[in-house]
Amino acid sequence: LDADVISLEAARSHMQVAGELAEHGYPREAGPGVWDIHSPRVPSTEEAAALLRKGLEAIPAERLWVNPDCGLKTRGW
Repeated sequence: LDADVISLEAARSHMQVAGELAEHGYPREAGPGVWDIHSPRVPSTEEAAALLRKGLEAIPAERLWVNPDCGLKTRGW
């Protein structure tokens, strides 16, 4: 992908996509979502931090962005 930063769904997949990016040697910055904004449940700070730590196992800190997880959905209300 020719992009500076890609935003990815990662909250519901428990950051699985970060590992897949690393496996394929993705060289650019990535912004995995850490909070599913369509869920009525708000994650705790520790839950979001745990997802980020998992992301850091695969993506170096200087290339990791923190994003909400929008999932390309629209609300029905």
